[in-house]
Amino acid sequence: MNVLFLVNKKKDNSLKISKEIISFLVKNNITVFVEEENSSLPNTVLFTNQNIDFALVVGGDGTMLNFAHKYKDLNLSFFGINLGRVGALTDSSMDNYQNKIQSIIDNNYFIEERNVMNCAIYDKEQLIQEVVAFNEVSIHRAELYKMLLINMTINNHNKTSFYADGIIVATATGSSAYSLSCGGPLLLPDAKNFVIAPISPQLRVITSLVVNDKDTITIDVNDSTKREDYKKHTPVVFIDGAYSFKFTETSKLVVTKSDRNLKIIKTNKEASLFEPIYKVSLSTSDLFTTKED
Repeated sequence: MNVLFLVNKKKDNSLKISKEIISFLVKNNITVFVEEENSSLPNTVLFTNQNIDFALVVGGDGTMLNFAHKYKDLNLSFFGINLGRVGALTDSSMDNYQNKIQSIIDNNYFIEERNVMNCAIYDKEQLIQEVVAFNEVSIHRAELYKMLLINMTINNHNKTSFYADGIIVATATGSSAYSLSCGGPLLLPDAKNFVIAPISPQLRVITSLVVNDKDTITIDVNDSTKREDYKKHTPVVFIDGAYSFKFTETSKLVVTKSDRNLKIIKTNKEASLFEPIYKVSLSTSDLFTTKED
């Protein structure tokens, strides 16, 4: 079995944890490939696009998404060991990773294939950027001290316009992240849907919307009353917290389903449907506890 070992060095700066995990993998006859920056790790092989059974990611959800972006063209399956705060995408922790990996070795696992969005940004009908989103794409008013006029169509009809601080379009994976905090629903990981959630809308009757992932979502913020304001304070598009682009009154965002999938390895078929929420809740519980002297 060939494994691509990926680690967030900010969470394992001494690589002590990485060495422990790699030692376990090698003892189980797994060939461990690493990126060039980690080639000094013992008992590893430099990765140069060899055939890989899965990528093992040591970090948190952000680490998983960053490596998913980096290796999006390799069609990898990802297994995560959580060193972060939430770990909604990761299947294991340092307490149980050995049992989880043994389950994979024993072929006792399954792969969640999650939908991915293609985000195309146009300006005056000219394509400027095209990026995939595993979690969400969002438009924010940034330093514009007025709400945005959000103009949205689904499949080039059913146009709706409303004022808000911004808008989020999330995948099923991203439904447990930013969209959830803005009042959006939680989707099953393999749901064939996208969630559209307004950010602080002027009218609370403007609520989240679930659409089919085959639908085409088109959004602009064209508002003739704010054109001079846009020149001073340009709204911004964020994608997975990793990419940002300016979004003017002549810009247009088109969201469609990508041909790619995000493949996450899981070993527990009986996990709770609300496991992501439980993980978020547990990750913040220590913020509200007090210690006695």
